Amino acid sequence: MSWQAILDDANRVVTVNNWDTTVGIPCPSDTPLGSLWDGTAFVPDPEVTKQELQAAVQAHLDTTVQTRNYNGILSCCSYATSTDTTFAAEGTAALAWRDAVWRHCYDVLAEYEAGTRPLPTAEALIAELPVLNW
Repeated sequence: MSWQAILDDANRVVTVNNWDTTVGIPCPSDTPLGSLWDGTAFVPDPEVTKQELQAAVQAHLDTTVQTRNYNGILSCCSYATSTDTTFAAEGTAALAWRDAVWRHCYDVLAEYEAGTRPLPTAEALIAELPVLNW
């Protein structure tokens, strides 16, 4: 059975079907919606992928500090000025870690945009982020 990708004016896949083979571009049945046709292959939309990477980094920040019962990274960082020495130390550590994580994330995205490295998967990016040292 032949599958076809239907594109919008920006060459973005809007639907994939196997019932009308007279329109569209032949494609695998699992071609992701939103991917782009570059003239030879279907490729991920880099803007969508960058947004997904940023969301994965934010989730990583939040879930890491939740192991110490903070609601998320914002809540944890707010404790940097706490009068409780334990909370203040954890908040200060989280604040420095958050800065280092986002700096690394944005450096990776800049390297991708400059063409000096491929865009990593979310898992690969998370693996290369700095570690929080409480």
